[in-house]
Amino acid sequence: MDHEMKIRVLIADDSYFVRRYLHELLSQDADIAVVGEAKDGVEVVAMAAELHPDVITMDYRMPRKNGLDATAEIMLGSRPLPAVIILSAFAGTDGRETLERLRSAGALVIEKPSGEVSLDIDRIADEIVTTVKKVGDVQRRIRMYARALVARAGRATPIRKHSAPLAVVVIGASTGGPPLVEHLLATLGEEESAAFVIVQHMSKYFTELFSERLDRLAPMPVHEAKEGEELLPGTITVVPGNSAVTFDRGAEGGPHIRLHVVELPERRDEHAIDLTMRSAADLFGPATIGMVLSGMGSDGTDGLAAIKEAKGSTFAQDPLSATVSSMPESAISAGIVDRILGIEEMPSTLGLAIRRAVKGEGIEEVM
Repeated sequence: MDHEMKIRVLIADDSYFVRRYLHELLSQDADIAVVGEAKDGVEVVAMAAELHPDVITMDYRMPRKNGLDATAEIMLGSRPLPAVIILSAFAGTDGRETLERLRSAGALVIEKPSGEVSLDIDRIADEIVTTVKKVGDVQRRIRMYARALVARAGRATPIRKHSAPLAVVVIGASTGGPPLVEHLLATLGEEESAAFVIVQHMSKYFTELFSERLDRLAPMPVHEAKEGEELLPGTITVVPGNSAVTFDRGAEGGPHIRLHVVELPERRDEHAIDLTMRSAADLFGPATIGMVLSGMGSDGTDGLAAIKEAKGSTFAQDPLSATVSSMPESAISAGIVDRILGIEEMPSTLGLAIRRAVKGEGIEEVM
């Protein structure tokens, strides 16, 4: 296979044994190219910016910077955003808490079988290769599709009219979602009549970083939602971690749409996409567009059902192209998805759906 077509992997682990084992294991696969090895968190951040890997296998416990902090810094820096697979050990109560924190960052996690060095790491060899290839294929397709995209540094932010958007797009994602959300928004044209709301399952700390990152790449201004602010057309709003947003026109029932940030108790945040989509469907009706991307669980299924009932447009990622297929599979199985989209179809189909919604045309005219 041509080197440009291979999945580019960067290995980060403070154990020389683990680095060499992973290098040899992954290099045996014809679809994978190991582009570098980092022995600590500072090195992996620098190498990610220089090498632009599709996938990083990252130990959590590393000198100078742990895997979570390194992931956060990579999110602020390198372009394009790589998929991160945390490959580490999580023993005891502290280990379980660390595991939850990592999953809250949107990272995939593979547990080492017997501690950080894990001389028996060969027990999970198949899982490592399969996971790298699964997430790497998504990243490779994004890379090949959007090769020419660059950060929109110095973009002039237009003044937005203080009027209600004519269409609202709610995009929901969980594990494996951030690179896809980035790809989708960066490849869209500026949609001045629509407002975008992103519900990405991550902690508050990481949604802040993610919104900063998207603001450098998307053709429209991006910010994290604030209580009571106005929802404006031609903008992208990221819902804070562990929260949903609802929409209303205020007591006066005027043209201005207000956002309300609803903090969710533990475990209820698994329904953040549903709650946001339902509220959008209640207010915007057929001008609501919903899309569910990669993720664990079923969040988004009930939300898409509400949009469908309101005669809005509903989309789900093709599960075969999803890093984690549970969320789109759940929505598709419920029979409430108008169209199943591959990675390459998402930007053009979404743009067409927005233009149809603004004209008051339904999904049947889109397809």
